[in-house]
Amino acid sequence: MRSQFRALVLLVLIALALGSNGLAQEFRIPEISELPRVEKNSPRPSTYHLRNSAFILKFKKDEPRGNGYVILTDHTEAGYLQSLERLSKHRKGTIIKTKDLANVHQPEILEELRNKLKKLKPKYVALAPRMESYRENMVLGAWELLTTLDEDRYLDAYPGILLASSSASFKQLIERSINYQSIPQTKLKPFAISQVPSNTESRSLQKAGILRNFFASYGIKTPTVAIYTPSATNAPQLKGDDLWEIRLSRKGNFIKKFDPKPRQALHDSQLVIMHGHGIPGMSCSVDIDGIPTKSKNQVILSGSCFSAVPM
Repeated sequence: MRSQFRALVLLVLIALALGSNGLAQEFRIPEISELPRVEKNSPRPSTYHLRNSAFILKFKKDEPRGNGYVILTDHTEAGYLQSLERLSKHRKGTIIKTKDLANVHQPEILEELRNKLKKLKPKYVALAPRMESYRENMVLGAWELLTTLDEDRYLDAYPGILLASSSASFKQLIERSINYQSIPQTKLKPFAISQVPSNTESRSLQKAGILRNFFASYGIKTPTVAIYTPSATNAPQLKGDDLWEIRLSRKGNFIKKFDPKPRQALHDSQLVIMHGHGIPGMSCSVDIDGIPTKSKNQVILSGSCFSAVPM
């Protein structure tokens, strides 16, 4: 009996080892239409869908309270304020100044700003913090502010953040906002970056595959970089064109410079989608120095913690 028990324990340990660092689990790219839409009262998704986060949160339509445009800022320098005044004039908006947006989560400041926004009834709220004010508490406080303008728990205005490290860069940002024009669908150039941490953690790769298939249905190519950590020795792989794989030699060896072809594709893309983990200064195994500071990137969607974006 003792020897049988030892054998059973050994089999369990082998299974656990294979599950974390050995053979990769079944890997497939589902169609978007296959993914269940879930909300609070939805039936529990299957184990497969939960393990791979292969579901989509169901949203409820919630219209903003009004049609106004409001800018919240703690800037005091003339260069920044001139740009904000130009934006406000263009949008026929209102500027609300507060001493420090980093403290927007404080109850007394939250209540003061909430009362002002209730009176103005904005459809859009642009947050223009100083660099030193742009912290996690500011983002969380702004979220609380904009979800408590009425009784429900949904956003009551469309938010945006206007942030730059100098008044000159800020002016350029405002000018781009004012002169914004949508691009034709056929001109869109997306780019995906997926981090594969281990043999069993392939969700980011799966998401890249879903994006590639989705954009391909509109005739749009999605160049993709898949970055494999040292633990991902037997992880799944995507197939197709415009696909580059990077194998890291050791933990913490983040990408600071891409090879010429993926670097050019990243430089030329307007939409960058990144899936993976992050720490301060790194997102999806890409060091902040690996993200081009001068590129055609207009939108970067990063799902990792501590997303790194050059300023």
